[in-house]
Amino acid sequence: MNSKNNIALFGWGMSTTFLLFCGLFTYIILRDGADTIRINPPDNTNVYDPLFIQLVMGGFWVAGIAVVIHQWQKPCVGAEVRPDGTVVLTLRFPFRKDRRIIPSADLQASIVRETADSEGDPYFECLLSLPDGTTVAIAEGSVREQCDDVCTRFNRAISKRHAALEMPV
Repeated sequence: MNSKNNIALFGWGMSTTFLLFCGLFTYIILRDGADTIRINPPDNTNVYDPLFIQLVMGGFWVAGIAVVIHQWQKPCVGAEVRPDGTVVLTLRFPFRKDRRIIPSADLQASIVRETADSEGDPYFECLLSLPDGTTVAIAEGSVREQCDDVCTRFNRAISKRHAALEMPV
């Protein structure tokens, strides 16, 4: 049984794109100068104070770097139940990969947790509790049936391994 949760890719891409645009606009301001940005072209000939433009760009850079740091801490998760009764959990980050091999006997059944997204709509996560106390979302999304399906398949796969390990020979 394999499961992949690549929701974090969207956040990685959006935050990186925002930072690239900050770099692009910083280049344009350095190339053209901050004293040439008009307030309301072409009706008004006044320009913004260069210090104001620098403060605005600095604010965008600080916010962009903070969002990138936050988003890049969220992993893409891969969970695989192997025939030998182990679970291979792969946490992928933009510049590193963490692979854990856990005996299925050490895992509890995964559960579906219902929360709300930023707009108040229902949002579901299939959570797996690890032996060290951390919790990993092996599936998530706005459709409960998909998360239920992943949880059911994962729990069935690890319970089969439990039964095979406990069966007398």
